Amino acid sequence: MRKTNRFFSRTAALLLALAPAFALAQVWHVTPIVTNGLNYPYGVAVDDALGDVFVADTFNNAIHKYSPNGSGGYITQTDVVNTALNHPYGVAVEQGGNDVIVADTVNNAVHDYQPTGFGNYNLKDVANTGLNNPYGVAIGGGGVFVADTVNNAIHSYRMNSSFAWVKQPDVVNDSGGTPNALNRPEGVAADLNGDVFIADTNNSAIHEYTLIRSSLYAPLADVASVLTPFGVAVDGAGNVYVSDPSNNAIHEYALNGSGVYIQQADVADGLNNPNGVAADRKGNVYIADTSNQRILRASLGTTCGGVLSQSLAFSDNFAGTSLNSSNWTTNVNGGSVSVANYGVSLSAPNGPNFPYITSVGSPIPATGAFSVHWVATYTAVQGTGTASLALSQGVPANGASHGYPAADAWEDSTNGYRVETLTSATNQIYAYQQNPPQAMLHDVEYCWLPSVTEVWVDGVKTSSQARGTDVPRPDSLWFGNPENAGGSAAWTPFTLNGVEVRSLVTDEIFANGFGSAPTYQ
Repeated sequence: MRKTNRFFSRTAALLLALAPAFALAQVWHVTPIVTNGLNYPYGVAVDDALGDVFVADTFNNAIHKYSPNGSGGYITQTDVVNTALNHPYGVAVEQGGNDVIVADTVNNAVHDYQPTGFGNYNLKDVANTGLNNPYGVAIGGGGVFVADTVNNAIHSYRMNSSFAWVKQPDVVNDSGGTPNALNRPEGVAADLNGDVFIADTNNSAIHEYTLIRSSLYAPLADVASVLTPFGVAVDGAGNVYVSDPSNNAIHEYALNGSGVYIQQADVADGLNNPNGVAADRKGNVYIADTSNQRILRASLGTTCGGVLSQSLAFSDNFAGTSLNSSNWTTNVNGGSVSVANYGVSLSAPNGPNFPYITSVGSPIPATGAFSVHWVATYTAVQGTGTASLALSQGVPANGASHGYPAADAWEDSTNGYRVETLTSATNQIYAYQQNPPQAMLHDVEYCWLPSVTEVWVDGVKTSSQARGTDVPRPDSLWFGNPENAGGSAAWTPFTLNGVEVRSLVTDEIFANGFGSAPTYQ
């Protein structure tokens, strides 16, 4: 049986949509990230938390790092390593950049490079004996997985309490076991649950294995049959991406309602011998287009993502002490607004007054599908309500209650944490509810799609509801407390860590900001 995504364990009160699902046609937008200086790059990895992209530049015997420049492009950083490697084919990175795992293929080793904090990396080997041309590496489920290609095995390693890597029983071909069915596996990936996906290259298959008990894996039904798969990746929604270099293609597979993978439209065309593939939890796909000597990023302009895009960070990182007045209007209104690195905190004493923040002008596209995505941290649980975000037509006077906002999120000590949205002008539903509430970070994305509203919370799609034609299209974005206007109960403070507004048609960013969000686990 397929395991439930771990995010669902956070609450038994998730209210999932009962309305029919709505899907837009997928349109991939492909953007080159690196177009020069590479020499047959075979591996690529992406850091979800920071947006950094790592490239195994195989024939240059180097691992490069590229960071978002805040305008959609990338800046070259100091190499992770560019000495002593011999044709590295695979690379993986832990979220937050704490460990960069490299398959040093011809040296028959897998290395772990850990940042020193000064732009350099220290080496701590995962394995350097017994391997025979390891090609693929992956991080997931608390461990590292290695495609030991010529040995036809998938190994698992975990770090012990002394921060040393210790080999675990193999996912496939455990020592002393019967001969396995793998034939030159070159790619491996792991999802949020720790399920392992294997590109079984010479068997032309993509296998999936699930952890059934301590260190013991069992095969699930194959994902797909692919001519010569090299790389495999999985995003936060469970979609699987496979590089098929013989056909110059990147294939996507998605689960249907019966737990069977169905092939979707290919991610990109114009490729030449693509090998490495990576995916972030938002569904962006990164491609090592090997013989074209470039790295590409493919994004869906028509779907919600579920995790804040760090590659689109606002240029103001709030290193100062105030908001940028050209983008945001601050109304202290009897409370306080404080600004520090990567966060804007709002708080107020008991009573009818409270601070709020509004955007200058309308950051929301006038037409077409759009997404508003924010991250907020609750530092206390009390009172009768605090909103972290509200979307409406017009901004209410004094930050007070505005009837039925198109969307809002709030938390109080009685009802827990809620994300609300409209299905009609007079019907507001809970797209997500968590009770009892907790002082914690929440990651929310609200998507206005044609006739449907979709909501993602903490990486999971929690609602997809048909929307009546009488629901007014929001044009204002504000942060404050619409639930407690005029009341006397305690006001619950929160910190706004990140916000992004974008078109889902063109992928144009209309407003983005509040620096880099905290690491989201």
